[in-house]
Amino acid sequence: MKKIEYIIINFLIGITCPLITFVIFWWVSVTLHIYFEEISLIVVKISAISGLIIGTLLDVFFLRKWVENFYLVDLRITFVYYLFLCAISIAFLMGLPIGTLVLGTGASIYMGRRLSFSYGRRDIPIKSLRNNALVTALVTFSTALPIGIVVKNDFERTNQMDSLFILFYSLLDGMTGYLTIGILCILLFGIQYWFSSKAGIISFKAFTNPTKG
Repeated sequence: MKKIEYIIINFLIGITCPLITFVIFWWVSVTLHIYFEEISLIVVKISAISGLIIGTLLDVFFLRKWVENFYLVDLRITFVYYLFLCAISIAFLMGLPIGTLVLGTGASIYMGRRLSFSYGRRDIPIKSLRNNALVTALVTFSTALPIGIVVKNDFERTNQMDSLFILFYSLLDGMTGYLTIGILCILLFGIQYWFSSKAGIISFKAFTNPTKG
């Protein structure tokens, strides 16, 4: 692992670990607050801050080990990690698919680098990289579709007929709206697949030792 790569991975894991624990503690406490009135908002705030502190402490004790095993960890764990980051990005970006597109591309860069350790330059694992791209595209599609349907239904309920919304209203009204959402999600699927495929191949070629094989 190159020094700059080591620094980047340190930074990414160092940031995401406290973020994940913060969000878990926050979302759990908010859910409990909704269903149990005796749990106050102060408890929610304390819980969120506690999650942030726990994540920071995990970084202090385990960050170096995580970085050293970054490309050796079980793929099922990395997949769960990827899904959780996608959920966070959707929540923070209010449903916009920008986060999932970026994360899907990042996951493909990771996969290309991971595969570069075991393949030679003349043996590009196209099938593995395309399978990875397909998974990221499916994740992006499956998260965008329900969000699009919710947006469509909310748009119909608000019944906004301002001149700025007339075109959008006509595209989202009735069955035409479902067709529009479906087409946009399929387009998003294609974009994610293309980006992920290219990112995986470029990453593999960039990191593979040209003297191998």
